Amino acid sequence: MFRLGIAILIVTALVGVFTAPAFAQTRVCEPVRQETKIVTRGVTLTWDSRFWCDNALDPGDYEIRVTITNHAGSAEAVRIDHLQLSHTTPRPRRQAPAATAVASGLPLVIGPGESGSFSIRGTYNLVLTGEGKKANLHLRAVGRGITSAAPFRLGINVHLRGPGAVEENAGASGRLPGAGGPPPWAGGPPPGAGGLPPGAGGPPPWVPRP
Repeated sequence: MFRLGIAILIVTALVGVFTAPAFAQTRVCEPVRQETKIVTRGVTLTWDSRFWCDNALDPGDYEIRVTITNHAGSAEAVRIDHLQLSHTTPRPRRQAPAATAVASGLPLVIGPGESGSFSIRGTYNLVLTGEGKKANLHLRAVGRGITSAAPFRLGINVHLRGPGAVEENAGASGRLPGAGGPPPWAGGPPPGAGGLPPGAGGPPPWVPRP
């Protein structure tokens, strides 16, 4: 019986050794940006909209926790019903990263002046780019107003970077390649996108001046 007890202890210890790495591989990504938006008439929400993970394994598991605040002056409570994985980027050689996303803690009801949170877990693969291995997951939390039933979506981006990955194209605004949001020229149309071509705003150079 004594030898049997020792054997059971050894087997239990070995099982613990082999199962622990599965949990250690899950990366908990931290929020690095919030967004505030009027989502329906009279309702303003602030939520964690961007998450970051450096030194991500390939493939690997990730986890984030999204906190949403319904401003005190909002006209009604909101309900977050479900999560969508919209798409992934970047797409070198037209090959997008593979990923999954599963939410827990939904549906979630948040009244005016209250905050609530839910978790997202999933798997991912990185793709090789000229700046290292990367994956950007573009998620949407889908909800509605409790009284008005007006629908809305909250954008959530998860940025996973392999060891040594860089962001050489990140400008002064801090926007990252493929990180979602408007393109750099969102404040106005890109050059040549409309109106007169460059140099067409006046007479040709050979027209004599009055």
